[in-house]
Order: sequence, then C-alpha cells, then structure tokens
Amino acid sequence: MNSPQPTPPVTYPVADDEIDLGELVRNLWASRGLIAGITLLCLALAGGYLAITPPVYISDARVDEPSTQQTLTLAPQPIDNFTLTSEVLFKRFVQLVESKTLQADYFQSQLPEDLKGDADATKGWIESRLKAFKVTRPRSKDGDTAVTLSLEANSADQAQTDLSELIKRANATALRLLEEDYRAVLDANIRTLERKIIELRATHNETVRARIAQLDEALQIARKLGIEQDESFKAVGGALSPEGAPNRAGGVIQVVDIPLYLKGTRTLSALKASWEARLNQDAFVAGLAEVKAKLDTLKRIETKTFAGQTFTLIDPPSNPLDPAKPKRALVMALAGVLGLMLGVFAALIRRAFRD
Repeated sequence: MNSPQPTPPVTYPVADDEIDLGELVRNLWASRGLIAGITLLCLALAGGYLAITPPVYISDARVDEPSTQQTLTLAPQPIDNFTLTSEVLFKRFVQLVESKTLQADYFQSQLPEDLKGDADATKGWIESRLKAFKVTRPRSKDGDTAVTLSLEANSADQAQTDLSELIKRANATALRLLEEDYRAVLDANIRTLERKIIELRATHNETVRARIAQLDEALQIARKLGIEQDESFKAVGGALSPEGAPNRAGGVIQVVDIPLYLKGTRTLSALKASWEARLNQDAFVAGLAEVKAKLDTLKRIETKTFAGQTFTLIDPPSNPLDPAKPKRALVMALAGVLGLMLGVFAALIRRAFRD
C-alpha cells in the first residue's frame, strides 16, 4: 500500500499593489539616516523657534472683599453721613484695578529706555501691556465674590512684580479717594455744626434782647407810677407759685398774668442787669456745649488718614516656574513626531522612485 505523500505548502503570489511589511521595515531601516536627519532638522527648527520667541509667563492673584474688622478699622473715626461697608470698599478697588488710566500710568513708569522719545513705539508698548492684564469677575450665580487678576510678561519675576504693583496702586488710589470723600463729608459736618453754633447764639441773643426790651418797657412804666418795691403780690392778694397759691381764705387761686411793672424798679433793674449779663455769653446758650464738643471731636480727627487694605488677598501674585507660551515640551514633542513622520514619508518616496 502506498503511503500518503506530504502536501506541499501553498504559496500565493504577492500583488504589485500590496505592501510587504517585512520589506517595508527593511526599507525604513535602510533609510534610517534620512529619517533621523529629517527628525533632527525638525527638532532643530523647533529649538530655533523657541530660542527666538520670547517666553510669556502669567502671574495670577485672587482678591476678595475685606473682612468686617478691616472695614471697621479703615476709617480714622466713624462720622455722620459716611458709611463704609466691605462691599463698597471692594467695589471701589475693583473699579480702580480695572481702570485703564491707572494701568497706563503704571506701565508708563515701566517704559523701557530704548522706547522713550518715540511716541508711536511708546503707545504700542503700553497698549500691549494693557492687553496683557486681565480681570476676571466671578459668575454671579456662583455666589462667589472673589476676583482673579492675571498679568503676562516675558519673565516670571516681572509678571509677579508688575501684578503686585498694580494691586498696590489700586489700593493706594482707593484709600486716597475714600479719604477725600471722608474729608469732604467731615468738612460738611464741621460747617453744619459751625452754622448750628451761630444759629444757637443768634437765637439766644434774640431771646435775651427781647427780654431786656420787655424789662425796659416795664421799668419805664414803674418809674412813671413810682413803684419801687415789688407789688406783684398785692395784685392777687397773696403769694403765688407756678401751680397756684393759697389765698387768705385757705382756698387756691390760679396764677394770673401779672403786669411786669408791678415788680418795681429795684427788681426790674436787677432782672435787666441779669439778662444783660447773658448777652453774647456761651455759658447761657442752651445746647451749645454739646454742639461745641462734637465740633472739637471732628476737628481733632482732620489730620488722620486712611490706612489698610480695601480687599482681602486670597492668593498672592504667583511666580510661575514655566512659561504659559510657548510650551517648550509640547513644541519639542510635536516637532519630534512631525520630523519622524516626514522622515518616513521621505524614505518611502525615495524608495518608490528607486523601484
């Protein structure tokens, strides 16, 4: 019996348009110098780009409303018609830190020496610095009041320094404006009290002069009638008191309007001298001492100034370690991948032309 013969392996012809993976790998390996060269070229170009492109660092800071204690101790002394709240203080600070005028004034002070004297270059540089500063307000629905401040610069230290100085300037300006408002209200309160003092003195003197005039008139009548002693008791037949007085029968009589001249010339002269002594005398002006005390208190705080912060510094200006752009690691990685791809494509194209 014949033994079965082994079946020969079946071979399939490779079509012209199919890729032999092994051959592809061999071709790429053979072109490894070309691939490496193109990859290195892309990496070199990326390195050159990073070398000539100035890095941009971003410094961030977060600020929020000042605490109640900060607010209470900010003003020299509470006064009428001037109320400070944390919300009002922080609103003033944010308005100022967003002020393009305040920002431009600061950046003008930082103008590079080589740009001074060139108006167009100066304007362009300041505008670029203004665009580099951003204020991010919180979303109202979040209930958060903290504001984020960020500033770009070509060095980490410069970004941090400039952001710190802008915050300081905004705070100092806010304090100065609040102090001006405070002094305006203080001056208005002082003028109000000074007018009040004048009015109290005038009212007092008018009252005194009116009483002296009454006494003069009564004194003239008493002299004409020859009334020297006080005869006012005789007019009602007994002693009087403000509530009434007992008469001789033991009953009570009501106070009546007794003519002033019945007091007699002696009493009237003494009363007149007493009232004349009160003329232009602050000691007899009702309520004047209290008003003068308030005025003295206000005048003593005129020389005091505002000091403190109109905000709470949650996160101080950061000093970033790595530039925000260009991102060196990302640029080099992309350059490496791109170089490798271009190298492979170049190797395949060269092989195709050779075949």
